[in-house]
Amino acid sequence: MTLLLRPLKMRSMNEQEPLIPHDSKSVVAWSALATIGWGVGVLAFFIFVQLMVTVFYVGSVYGDISQEEFASIAREIQYNGTLLALSLTSTGLICTALVVMIIGLKPGTSLIEYLLLKLVPWWEWRRWLGLLVAFMVVSTLFSAVASRETPIFVTEVYSTASPFWMLLLALIVAAPLFEEVFFRGFLHRGLAQSYVGHVGAIVITAALWSAIHTQYDYWEMTMVFFLGLLLGAARTYGGSLYLPLAMNAAYNAVSVVIFHAFR
Repeated sequence: MTLLLRPLKMRSMNEQEPLIPHDSKSVVAWSALATIGWGVGVLAFFIFVQLMVTVFYVGSVYGDISQEEFASIAREIQYNGTLLALSLTSTGLICTALVVMIIGLKPGTSLIEYLLLKLVPWWEWRRWLGLLVAFMVVSTLFSAVASRETPIFVTEVYSTASPFWMLLLALIVAAPLFEEVFFRGFLHRGLAQSYVGHVGAIVITAALWSAIHTQYDYWEMTMVFFLGLLLGAARTYGGSLYLPLAMNAAYNAVSVVIFHAFR
């Protein structure tokens, strides 16, 4: 009877473990300098894919237009939900594949270990999804107290997306997939094995992630930064990239629901 109870007791103790890094194992990875170099290349290719999608969309919708005509519709396509959906889906899938390929170029490495693709115990899901809910409640309250309105970008994008499910798929699947594989996966791995460690990698990747959200103002970008810190902590202290991936997708999904519920 004692032997049967022992595993249950040990499991209960594990559930109460303090937050400690679950990614302390040394993994064969690109150096911090190489990671930065590859990262710059991935972001440059990301922008290139965005540009190609934009050119394709403008050509399909508006036909052959002059530079002056393109300038006149620049703001319109900037807030176009259909174009954003196409762009997020294209960059998300293509650039994620590029990151996986770059990891594969490193001799002796394992994709699963590199990206920390490990199964997550249910108590870790409970912990980090609970923290995500708390973050969303607090950030919403702060926005309400500060009388913050929904960004024009969000309103325009949601109202112009056709079909809307394509934008929803891009926000919940494609965008989180690339963001987590690239920032919390690839970049974090290379930076964390340098002198900055896991804490430095969490802060740096959160800052870089918020910096690419140029469609928002400083307030929204600050919220993205704090969310990035939470996602980075989930990856490191939760022990799996699946955690921030699911949290990122859930955050976007809930944001869409809240927007449509209170608009």
